[in-house]
Amino acid sequence: MARLYTDGAEQRNLLFWDFTSSQSTVSNTNPPPYASDYYYGIYWEAWKDLPVPLTEIYLRARVAHERVPWEYFGTMIFRNDTTPIAKLSQDAMGHWVATKGDHTILQDSGVSLVQNQWYLVEIYFKLHDTSGRFVTYVDGTKIIDYTGNTVCYNKTTFDNLYFNGINGIGALFMDDIAVNDTSGDEDNSWCGDGIVGRQPPTGTSHAGLMGSDGNQVDNHLLIDDTPHDSDTTYVWEDGAHGGLNDKYTLGSFDGENKRILRVIPQTIARKTTATGHRCRIGILPDGGSTDLSGEINLNTSYQLLSGNQYKTNPVTGLDWTEEDVNALQAVIQIGTCVQ
Repeated sequence: MARLYTDGAEQRNLLFWDFTSSQSTVSNTNPPPYASDYYYGIYWEAWKDLPVPLTEIYLRARVAHERVPWEYFGTMIFRNDTTPIAKLSQDAMGHWVATKGDHTILQDSGVSLVQNQWYLVEIYFKLHDTSGRFVTYVDGTKIIDYTGNTVCYNKTTFDNLYFNGINGIGALFMDDIAVNDTSGDEDNSWCGDGIVGRQPPTGTSHAGLMGSDGNQVDNHLLIDDTPHDSDTTYVWEDGAHGGLNDKYTLGSFDGENKRILRVIPQTIARKTTATGHRCRIGILPDGGSTDLSGEINLNTSYQLLSGNQYKTNPVTGLDWTEEDVNALQAVIQIGTCVQ
């Protein structure tokens, strides 16, 4: 698995999360410096399930707190089901502190937060009764380095990441989220800094899917909405047909002073019946052939779906360049209702 998640709220919806309270938002009012436009505002709670239960994880996010100090405010919490195991939070002085889920302090950083200021937070957490670890960097400086017993409530794994604010009291703002586990040959350690951006479709180079406007012309105009417009505009195909796809050219990318770390094709899709329809998402690099993900199951409600992650250009085997990305096409293959 290695890199489990990468997200930056650029789809301008809450579909990344497995649960968000109704108060949660996506905003561009005060984005982090140098980051892309949109970020999450968590005014009550949000969580993201992990693909499998884990004992170790690396987590990165840009965060800002609407209220400081706020004792026990859980910036990032590692949970087993609904049981909090460990968290990065604040103490009564407004310091960053690492605690267990029962509020037992593992380590107080002595470093204060500033209200509404954006920080790049990176965490390594290991769950173990003797060699547990809780390491935290803020803006590249290590502020917490704990080794010892990180077990709480006798839990031996954690299976979701939980983030919380309190509506009417203070929100947690988040952007540029990345999560690595410790498996595989790469992306098995610190996530490092990164900014998540979006390159929207700007042209249709091949139309195999049908548009909601009844034709197969300019399909990109039906899928470029952020946030998505539900069933107002979309492209679709009968699930009984296989191998049909659309290919889209993308918006211009400005690569000045940027290093492209990975390309991730995404779509927002659903099926209209309970039948087991699926879709595949991929890319067509200039000078290469279409590369698609495996089949992705669809639900009857819209989902944010991600394809394979491409850390290098599959044609050249080298780091992505601005020219590579500007020549790249996104591909969506067969889906009952894809947006």
